[in-house]
Amino acid sequence: MVEEQGNLVPETNFVHTQSDQDIFGNTHETYPRTATQFEKGCINSDDEARAYYAEHGAQECIHAFALAEILVRRKKPYEAACLYGLCYRLHSKSQKQFPDTSTLLLSRLLCFLKAGKELPEHDMHLLAAQAPVYARYVATMRTIWRGQAADLAQSLRGMGNAFEEFVSGEEIDQLYLEQAKQVQPSVFERHIGHEGTVRAIPPLLCLYWDKEPPTEIMENIYFHQGIPDLDLKIFNHDEAVDWLYRFYGTEARDFFLSMRSAAEAANFFKLHATNLYGGWWLNTTLRLAGENALDFVLQEQSDVALFLTPECRVNDCFFGTTQQSGFMQECLLILYENCYKHKHLYPEYKTGSGVFGRALSRRAYRVLEGVESNECIKLYSPEQLNTLVYRSQNPA
Repeated sequence: MVEEQGNLVPETNFVHTQSDQDIFGNTHETYPRTATQFEKGCINSDDEARAYYAEHGAQECIHAFALAEILVRRKKPYEAACLYGLCYRLHSKSQKQFPDTSTLLLSRLLCFLKAGKELPEHDMHLLAAQAPVYARYVATMRTIWRGQAADLAQSLRGMGNAFEEFVSGEEIDQLYLEQAKQVQPSVFERHIGHEGTVRAIPPLLCLYWDKEPPTEIMENIYFHQGIPDLDLKIFNHDEAVDWLYRFYGTEARDFFLSMRSAAEAANFFKLHATNLYGGWWLNTTLRLAGENALDFVLQEQSDVALFLTPECRVNDCFFGTTQQSGFMQECLLILYENCYKHKHLYPEYKTGSGVFGRALSRRAYRVLEGVESNECIKLYSPEQLNTLVYRSQNPA
């Protein structure tokens, strides 16, 4: 049993005996500003949520929000939607309070969709009044996920560029990409304007390690130096500082020096190096997997080659691009926006895969709106990545 100021959370999974109507209505002011029994049942359905509740309770909006986020991460969207409802009731309704109410409603409604539930019309009206762009996003995903989209491209046009209301790396880019890559003709693989003059990705491999690489990393570097058909550019921290200053100026150098970790700095640097030179980026914890991988690197004919994770995010440990491609320059724009406006953003969102995801969203949106692109972006599966690179050993 877990106790919060005398109120016991039942050990049964109470939420599953509760009607949808009760949970759909728990954003209404008629509900108390404390956790109800069925909300406590949602908390009690997960060990991590139960432990958080035991320490922090759920009497403040920020703690109810944390509980909802735990349940999302633990893949319990129905229970999470219920906790977002509690968080909404506890909220002051001031837009200065984090998270704001429109974010809570959006997260709640998406969780209901993921749980295969209908959407509370009361909450949909609230969201439409507070954030019409968010409401269009939810309505589009409802149509698509229910299999009611007669024209996928048209449905995505209805969503518009709603992803711009979010920082890069958030779920909307992932969901948008998941649908956009199914549109035919492809919004990514079009090759308009230079048939017969395809720009192959240069046979160049860029590597970076911060300082004093351990033995495992040095072995990976030596391994790639031994590949005769592949040029290498290898950088450490100090070389990267000088290189960024010479080719991108004081702004790039200063941002690089302000990065909060070696991984964040490597992410910042990789976008600049591959944009300027083209070629392939490979994290130094990885190795190319034999002749098949080398053949792939040397023969790839797209302008940009990216690999997706099972969650439809870009895996930025390995990718290729032509020199100064429009796609990589878009990535740089997003990177600098993040460095100026969102310097404390989660590193993966700020400088890593989130940057690539947002650039793909923009590319897809523009093509859907009739703006043709003269670059071909190939999106490869996680399984294909696993045949091309492997982690030799974990670095010390």
